[in-house]
Amino acid sequence: MARAEAVKNGSPLSSSEREQLLADLFALPAPNYTPDGLLIISIISLEKLAELFV
Repeated sequence: MARAEAVKNGSPLSSSEREQLLADLFALPAPNYTPDGLLIISIISLEKLAELFV
């Protein structure tokens, strides 16, 4: 169901649509994961972020 309702690749979203999409995402019980269980969002420290660019 989620894939059928997904935004199609290349379809531009308005500012309000982007804001609503993020609001809907973070309202979910597990927003870090896809319905298949794949990690899509990860919070990392500034130190870890800096290490990625060294």
